[in-house]
Formats: sequence, structure tokens, C-alpha cells
Amino acid sequence: MRERLLTAGMGAVTAFCLAFGGTACLITGMSLEMSLGILALWCAVWALVGAGLVVWRLTPLLLAGATAAGAAAWFYSDLPIQAEMLLYTVTDFYHMAYGVGPFYVGGQPPAANTPYDLALYLLCAALTVAGVVAACRGKAASWAATLCLLPLGACLVVTDTVPATWALFLLLLGFLLLILPQSVRRGNPVQGSRLAAMLALPLALALGILFLAVPQEGYQRQDLNAQVLSPLKQLAKQLIKELRPDLGTVTIPVSPGLEDQEELDLSLPMLAGNRSGLILTVTAPQSGPVYLRGASYDVYSGASWRYSGDEQWESLWPAGGESIGEVTVQSYRAEPLLYFPYYVAQAGWTRDLTQGKMPNTDNLTYYSFPVFQGPEASAQVHNPPGQGSTLLSLPEETRQWAEALLEEIGVERRSSGYTLETVRKIASYVRNSARYDLNTPAMPEEETDFARWFLTESDTGYCVHYATAATVLLRAAGVPARFVTGFMAPVQAGQETVVRGRDAHAWVEYYNGSCWAVLECTAAIEGAPLPTESETQATGSGTAQTTDQPSDPSESSAPSEPFASTEPSDSSRPQSTQVPGVPAGPDGNAPGGTPFPWAAILSWVLGIGLTVGAVWGQWKLRLLLRARRFAAGNANRQALCRWRHHVYLCRLLRQKPDKSLRILAQKAKYSNHTLSPEELAKFDLILGENVAVFQKKPPVSQIFYRLIFAIW
Repeated sequence: MRERLLTAGMGAVTAFCLAFGGTACLITGMSLEMSLGILALWCAVWALVGAGLVVWRLTPLLLAGATAAGAAAWFYSDLPIQAEMLLYTVTDFYHMAYGVGPFYVGGQPPAANTPYDLALYLLCAALTVAGVVAACRGKAASWAATLCLLPLGACLVVTDTVPATWALFLLLLGFLLLILPQSVRRGNPVQGSRLAAMLALPLALALGILFLAVPQEGYQRQDLNAQVLSPLKQLAKQLIKELRPDLGTVTIPVSPGLEDQEELDLSLPMLAGNRSGLILTVTAPQSGPVYLRGASYDVYSGASWRYSGDEQWESLWPAGGESIGEVTVQSYRAEPLLYFPYYVAQAGWTRDLTQGKMPNTDNLTYYSFPVFQGPEASAQVHNPPGQGSTLLSLPEETRQWAEALLEEIGVERRSSGYTLETVRKIASYVRNSARYDLNTPAMPEEETDFARWFLTESDTGYCVHYATAATVLLRAAGVPARFVTGFMAPVQAGQETVVRGRDAHAWVEYYNGSCWAVLECTAAIEGAPLPTESETQATGSGTAQTTDQPSDPSESSAPSEPFASTEPSDSSRPQSTQVPGVPAGPDGNAPGGTPFPWAAILSWVLGIGLTVGAVWGQWKLRLLLRARRFAAGNANRQALCRWRHHVYLCRLLRQKPDKSLRILAQKAKYSNHTLSPEELAKFDLILGENVAVFQKKPPVSQIFYRLIFAIW
């Protein structure tokens, strides 16, 4: 009894570390919304019950129960939809990094509010069962370890998905507890469990020392991006071109505000998808939309934005204001930039700006800025500083087109300056020029000017399009302006707000007569009311930052949902999951919740049934044909058929054929002697020993040899 309890206990511990650590790596690395405490309890229950059943020789009952539970969840809950949502959420990271995916089943992505917790529970249970069987029986350890490492592997594809340290620690500890004693456990599970128990504490200490010696805070994403990620992106481009020639020009998307980009190529499809990855958290002293500035670009070529190096404009920030509190930023890892708010109440802070941004030279993950209320905009701006500088420069062809457009919309360029009315008209025109859509295609290759193409040809756009067009028109009207990327998210005063990749944003900074001010020109969600023409103050970073074109409530005022994105990334997603033939409720969905996908389930069942039937049928047919060959002809012919099968099995086992059978086979082939029934039975005896060796292999290998090679 004591030996069984030891085996069950160590098996449960090993399986828990493997399954919960692997699932937690996926959750923390991808920043999935999931209660880790409940998941840990769920995993512990499966580990304890599973280990007890395996040790008391009830493994078939465990496997049958797990299969039945999974089938019931699949057929009688919304598990298929949740599994699709989990797949969509995970592959969305690959889409943002490499432009492949996100993947989903059917003609449209799942609804934005679809949960995926049940799919994570099922994944954790499956990993636990695999770990329990491997740790308690000493079989299929390599398969179980590989399955539990897959969630970690999903996080290693892009650099933004680093799992939590404790999750990685648990996974590695479980992996070592399973693999190191495996050679002993395979021969004697009890001795293997004793060895695992003795190794547990030293392994935990060794891993702890390793994690302390190489802390996660030392991870520098900018170096890795330059050395590893860029070559991977180029390789991905080539592979996609070869595999999908129908896609035409393949480009790797760039998320505004997420990378330390020296130049933003506007010809690339910079998809700002509904990425759910955690980037940072922000706490501000006042409620309202927070603009966290990342980088600015002041040179427009028609197809890209870059920074000129003209630092004289960085002095045009308000200074000397009375601080109203601090904006605190905590990033998940050391980002290449420090994201700072409007407006910083700190003397000399502009000296830290380099190339239009604030590099994170000290690899900080936690920092704060004192902020103050920004000054109001001037109704009339006379003789703006820096006439003719980069903040007003445009390609000549672009300027001619933009000035002609300004005449059409009634905006007059003045030699002595400009009015706030000019800024309002331009912002209103840009906001109403196209429909907001994250799936806007890339600018065609034959086009040479991004702003002109967007305002005259494209029917849709997102923040990059609106901000670029507004900056170009403002410069053509004599308003110093530049293109800015960063993050924007609504906050509640004093509360920590999560900022995710989907909160990445692009906007315009223009000189309003006293300082740099934010101009929000991105269109609102379709159907939402357009902004008024009155002058308002929009808060930024919890402080007031001058915004002379008030944004739509969905982007500039704190919405009802506390973490709503500034860009309505889910607006293009269908919110109804109505299935034809199922009566809809008042919200467009089936009464009582998500409609049950009967048609899809029947299709899957039929497809799986046909596949299983085909595999099983070919296996039975091959066994029948081999039995007929063994019984055909005289004893010598039957012996030669058995000899050839023995050589085939020895080749699979990487063994040498039996010498006594070789002599009998030569005797049957080259002599006139007819083998006796006793000599023929010796072939069957050796073949039975070969099959017995195959039957000692792990269950997955047995299935492989049985169905693919038709061994028995």
C-alpha cells in the first residue's frame, strides 16, 4: 500500500507540474483571460484521481472517463466554438508578427465576446491524464513530455509572448521529474517514483538558482528583434510567397506603437488586429482616455514616415505647470521605448527625447511621470515657429494635390498663420472620408502617395490612414504637424488599467499656438454620432491635453467597458452566431445562449467515422490477406512466407533474423525436403515472440505498428 501511495503521489505531482505549468505558460505568455487559481484546483483534482486509478490498475477507466467527459463537453456545450476562439486568439499573435492567420473554422471569425475557458480546462485535463499515465506506468513518457511542452512552444514563435517565470519553472520541473527517472521507472515504477522523490528537491533548488542567475528582467527585446526576429520575418515572407502565390505581394505587418521602428513603410498592410496580448498597465490621477506617446515621425515621402533628426521642435512642450499627480506605467518586460503621457511636469525631460522618442536605455519595466493640466488651444495662431521646416514639408506632388483638395473643402491657407477652425475642418473631413475597417488592404503598388490614395480611392481605413491623411492636409494648410504612434486606452482615476496590443494607436500632433497637442482624426464605429464643431478639452493620461477636434465617445471618453479599445477592432466582427434553421432570440442568437452547431457536429462525426472505418478496414484486410498467404501451398511455401514476414519484423525492430529460422528457410527453398509440422510451428513461435516485443512498446507506438504496419 505504501509503495502504491508513493507512486500515486509522485505521479500526481509530476503530472500537475507538467499540465498546469504548460497551460499556465500559454495563459501568461498570451495574456489569456483565465482564473489560474480555479485552473490549478481543476488540474490537481485530475492529477490525484488519475494517479489513483492508474496505480490501482484502472487505467482503462481513467481513459474512458476522460474521453467521455471530453465527448460530452464537445457535443453538449459550446466547446467547439470556444476551441475555435482559443485557436483564433493564439494564432492572432502569429498574424501580427508574420502576417499568417489568424485561423478559424468557417467563413467568419468567432464573435469577439466568445469565451475560451472551457477549452483551456479541457486542454489542462488532457495534459494531466497524459502526464499521470506516463509518470505512474513508466510508458509513453516522451509523448507526454512533448504534449506538455507544446503550449510553451506556441509562446516561442514571437517575442511578445514570454510566459511567467513561475509557470516556466513548474513546467521544467515536471519535465525533469518525468524524464530523468524514466529508465528506472520503465523497469520498476515504484523504484522510479522513489528516484523522482529524491530528485524533486535538488531539481527545484537547481532550477531556482538558474532562474535567479538569469532573470527575466534581463531580456532585451530590441536586441532579439534585430538578431532573430527580422531574419525570421524575411524567411516567412519567402515561404508564404512559395506556398501562397495567389496572395501577390507578401508583406509582414507592423503594429503601430509596438516596435521601435526607424521608418514606417505605409505600403505594408499594418494590420492593427484585435490582439489581446498584454503590453503594459497604466495608472493615472484622472479618468479619461490616456495617450501614451511612443515615437513621432516628421518626414513624409508619400509611402513612408521617418524621423529627420530635427530636435528644435522638441522644445515646444509646455513646462512649469503644477503637477496634479503621477502617471505610472508598468510593462510586462523591458520595452525598447518609454511611453510617456501628456503633459510631463518635469524640468528638462525633453533632453531625453532622441529621434522623436524616449529610448528605454536602462531596460525599465516600471516608471512614472508627474503630469499637469495642459494649456488651452489658441483660436488664432500667428506666425508659427519654424516656417519651412520639416514639420511643414511635403513632396511637391503631394503638396499640389493637398492644396487643391483644401480649396475644394473650403480651407483657406493664410500666410500669417492659421485658425483653430482650419484644424477642425480638416479633422472633420478626414474622419468622414472613409469607413473604419481593420481589414483595409495595402496600398496598390502603382500608387505613390498613401494619403491621396486613402482620401480618393480607398473606402476604408484605420488609425494609420486617418492620422497620415490629417497630417498631410494640416501641413498643406500651414499647420506644423507630425505622425505619432503609441497607445491609447480609457482609464479610471487611480485604478490600474491593462493596455493590450489592440490599444496600439496612431494620431496627429500639431502645434496649437502654445505647445504640441493631440488631434484625434480616426473615424468612430460605424453608426456612432460624429463629433460636434465646438471646442472642447480631451483628457490624456488622466490629465487634460488639448484636442481641438473632439473624438468620438468610443475613442475619447471613458466608455462603459473599462478596457475598451481606442480602435474598434471588433467592429468588423459579426456579433451574431445565428445558425440557419435555429430560431433566433431577441439578440439574434438562439434562445438560451449560443446555438448548438448540429450541422457542423454531424459533418465532423461523419468524417471521423469514415476515417476510422477506412483505417480499421485496411488493417483487417491486410491481416486477412496475410493469413491466406500463410495457409496457401505446401509446408515449404508457407515457411518461406513466414520467413519473409519475420525478416520484415526484425527490420522494424532493428534486430537480426533468427539463425535457426534462416537454416529452415534455406532448407525449404533449396532442398527437396518437405518441412514437418513441428518445423513449421517453430516459425509461428518466433513470430509470436516478435509480436510480443511490439506489444511492450508504448500504447501510441502499438497503435502505430498495428494499424500502419499491420503487425498483428
